[in-house]
Amino acid sequence: MLKNPILKGFKPDPSILRVEDTYYIATSTFEWYPPINLFRSTNLSDWEQIASPIQHLDLRGLDSSCGIWAPNLSYHDHQFHIVCTVVETNRRRFKDPHNFIISAPSMEGPWTDPVFLNNSGWDPSLFFEDGTCYLINMLLDWRPDKNRFAGVILQELDLRKKCLVGDVHYLTAGTATGSTEAPNLYKHNGLYYMLLAEGGTEFGHQVSVLRSSSLIGPYEQSPCNPLIKSRSDDELQRAGHGSLVNTKDGRTYLAYLCSRSVDHAYSILGRETALAEVVWNSEGWPVLYPEGSHSPQLEVPSLPKAQEAPLVLHFDHIDHRMKTLREPLANCGVDVTSREGWLRIHGGNSLSSRARQHLMAISQETLEYQATTLLDFKPRSPWHMAGLLAYYNADNYFYAYQSTDDKKQPILGVVEMDNTAIRQVGEPIHLEISSPVYLRATVRDNSLIFSYSLDGIAFVDLHTEALDMRHLSDEYIQGNGFTGAMVGIGCQDLAGDGIHADFSHLKYERL
Repeated sequence: MLKNPILKGFKPDPSILRVEDTYYIATSTFEWYPPINLFRSTNLSDWEQIASPIQHLDLRGLDSSCGIWAPNLSYHDHQFHIVCTVVETNRRRFKDPHNFIISAPSMEGPWTDPVFLNNSGWDPSLFFEDGTCYLINMLLDWRPDKNRFAGVILQELDLRKKCLVGDVHYLTAGTATGSTEAPNLYKHNGLYYMLLAEGGTEFGHQVSVLRSSSLIGPYEQSPCNPLIKSRSDDELQRAGHGSLVNTKDGRTYLAYLCSRSVDHAYSILGRETALAEVVWNSEGWPVLYPEGSHSPQLEVPSLPKAQEAPLVLHFDHIDHRMKTLREPLANCGVDVTSREGWLRIHGGNSLSSRARQHLMAISQETLEYQATTLLDFKPRSPWHMAGLLAYYNADNYFYAYQSTDDKKQPILGVVEMDNTAIRQVGEPIHLEISSPVYLRATVRDNSLIFSYSLDGIAFVDLHTEALDMRHLSDEYIQGNGFTGAMVGIGCQDLAGDGIHADFSHLKYERL
């Protein structure tokens, strides 16, 4: 049977869609590039990441956890559509959410350029009926004396002209749980059903259901609410933000976000994507199967077990799992052509910058792992750095780096950035030569140890103090924490005199 989560490590806000025999899921990427994670499957268990639908979108300068929020998938009249939000501001009352649409005849493209629709809120979705398309989104109210999560609105969308037309209809304020967002509309047996994410995306998150006999309401709340919500003792926490899909054989599944939290307090892996089977009860309301349950389950008995393989990136091509910050790989000094079989990163800004961060990373998918890379780097000063990192955002990361001391002798060191406070972890280790060196990150029991090797066999720890991975969690960091821990490689040129680092591979092993 299938084990949750199905998409592991920083893959939140799932929107699920079936077209004929293929299922698709889109998830948020925030400040990471390329924008929008896309996955496909033929059995709801084995998911393959495919190319992003957006290759050019300027996210430079955006705050951490801003950027791409909640892409939503739909298919109508032989066209795929994605509506999504670019959030530009992280200032509580103000988010500056810009909703846009892209379209394509195939999920593989070619996709149109993003077209702006509105900026009244976030989490847009589309609903089609009788040849008419409607845009739904949550409404943000900036006024200090109002409810910031102000409800759900709907407006007709002219797909040919890619613009909104007609009146804006206010559909609902949601339930008393509050923080109403992520509206999705479905029609079932002549009634309109609305799924909502409520309670905030922390540990009080949930999916609520409303319905109406009219598209524009009024909407009544399900007596079975919440459709899904984590209890304090559930292994999958923060369950919420869901969307529905029907299979060819008549089953219904809910894709939703969750987290595998450490001590029920720290979501190191960020928010992930899981599945649950849904049935319609005798009163016509969707409920989790088996009926009477609201809790997310680790297993989905009606679906087959997923196949898992070790994650190894050899840098002879670009892999869809590779992520950079705010800009495409090429703009982040990354190329796979300068040295055959290696990935070259030209030095950029510091890891704490909001622009020109020249690093490549993948999502941490398991609470325990070992990540190894081979680095070939010839630094000329302490202002040249390259290495292996465990990264959350610009203010929170652990970094095992190669550089030089003041006498230009090669060294290996470790630093921690802890909510903007930087510190050296232990004393740097001197190398006799700066020839290729293996760097390894090993995480067990929420603790990280960096080590190095000159032959790839015998590894020596770079520090004795265990680093606390809980510092790379949604809950520990200051400000919005919507992403999750990443594992990456990078190069910094803090002198601006030109330096690059070569990496032969990045191997991620589940322990």
